[in-house]
Amino acid sequence: MEILRTENLSFKYAQESTAAVSDISLSVNRGEFFLLCGLSGCGKSTLLRLLKPEIAPSGEKSGRVLINNADIGEFAPSVGFVMQSPEAQIVTDKVWHELAFGLENTGMKTDEIRRKVAEMANFFGIHTWFREKTSNLSGGQKQLLNLAGIMLMEPEILILDEPTAQLDPIASKTFLQAVLQVNRELGTTIILAEHALEEAFAMATKVAVMDSGKILFTGSACNTAKYIISSQNNMQHALPIAARMAAEINACNDLPITVPDGRNFLLDLFKDEAMPEMDIANCKIREKETVLEFKDIWFTYEKEKPPVLRDFSLSVKKGDFFALLGGNASGKTTAIKLLAGSLRAQSGKVKIYGKNITKNKNNKDFNRLAFLPQNPQSLFVYETLLEDLQSVGNKNEVEQIAKYLGIKNLLNRHPFDLSGGEMQKAALAKILLRRPKIILMDEPDKGLDSYAKIFLGNILKSLCEKGITILLVSHDVEFCAAFASRCAMVFDGEIISEDIPRSFFGGNKFYTTTVNRITKGIADGIITAEEGIMLCKKAKDSA
Repeated sequence: MEILRTENLSFKYAQESTAAVSDISLSVNRGEFFLLCGLSGCGKSTLLRLLKPEIAPSGEKSGRVLINNADIGEFAPSVGFVMQSPEAQIVTDKVWHELAFGLENTGMKTDEIRRKVAEMANFFGIHTWFREKTSNLSGGQKQLLNLAGIMLMEPEILILDEPTAQLDPIASKTFLQAVLQVNRELGTTIILAEHALEEAFAMATKVAVMDSGKILFTGSACNTAKYIISSQNNMQHALPIAARMAAEINACNDLPITVPDGRNFLLDLFKDEAMPEMDIANCKIREKETVLEFKDIWFTYEKEKPPVLRDFSLSVKKGDFFALLGGNASGKTTAIKLLAGSLRAQSGKVKIYGKNITKNKNNKDFNRLAFLPQNPQSLFVYETLLEDLQSVGNKNEVEQIAKYLGIKNLLNRHPFDLSGGEMQKAALAKILLRRPKIILMDEPDKGLDSYAKIFLGNILKSLCEKGITILLVSHDVEFCAAFASRCAMVFDGEIISEDIPRSFFGGNKFYTTTVNRITKGIADGIITAEEGIMLCKKAKDSA
């Protein structure tokens, strides 16, 4: 039974000549898990916000949105919405305050609020941190709290706009499992926009592919994967790696989607064949100048609290593409802020080009360093992206970098109207215009689709080849495995492991790439999607 329908829905932002959403007619049935996918800037976020009038963007709209066959009007209380940023929706200081906040605003009696809050806290496993300050929560906990708070309002439809973009791999899986639980156990209709399709694809009952403001295809997960592959849509880079590997040998009748299905596919493929030899390259280790160094760093935000960094030591060489990985709240962002000069360590040394910056915040080497923060919005201060970029570069430089990064069509937009992926590209453009020798990046890959991540990774690698040093904080193990020259794991405020990507990810069971989990024990040493596809290609060629 249909619960939501759009009829010829179109939308154009003010002062834009091209529609962000164009003539969309789609139908979502009650109880469905509806997955919306597409490249950054294709219109996903705009479309989802049009389904929730209270947060709809300002511009020229036409067409209709109906819920239960009625126009939604100016308010849609039956629709809940989870945003990309975990901090964006939290408004109170304590977890239990946050859970009760929405119900209190409805005028519900205190006893009923307490019962409902207790029930929902148990449902989502929040009871163990029920009285914590919201400021002390990890990103995964904050997003789970947002989900629980919205579900307390008992929406019929739950919309989620890339809710895992800022979460580490384990927190991301935990959150998506909670969303699946809401769908399967409570019967709530789910509409989810995601770039990371590895987990979400297997959960969806229906998938829609969006491009240039239009819906190109809608169908089951398997049929959608077939469409994406056969049409050579750039979304194929985001498909579950098991499906991509099977497609390489034209095994498209029943594409594997999950890790177990992928392993069974490989076992069947090689049951009568010898495993093809793989020419797997390792990064060469070269002696280079040390550019960045942490030595025995201790740091805490509050004296009474445990240290965020403890005996933290790390060395980054010139031209390195160095990735810091680890769970939310492990200390990664704190470390990078110490280098950027926005924080100062209580003890230990932070060095840039061998000079200790902990005692001298005015060190001239800060001028050779650029920092892309976790929230790129903080870099923009003007009414248009063009004005922002021209504040750090001349007209010719701005045109070149905009063309290079594919954001020329966004120059007249307000920076805050950009999608998450578009804003990351715009922020990268602004820091590159400063011509830095060192680039610090806090989750620059969040909000980017898989095609844009490949584009970003290649840009960063080319910068490193020119001698620019990059220190990057990321949750995306697939991105780091494919592009980083070195990786380090931060846990409990310390560096506990550091190595080249193949050794770093190859030895992990959970904190590794999906293709490594699929091929482990079958064809060991494979850590990137391209290597998994090459394995199948070699099997096909030798058949």
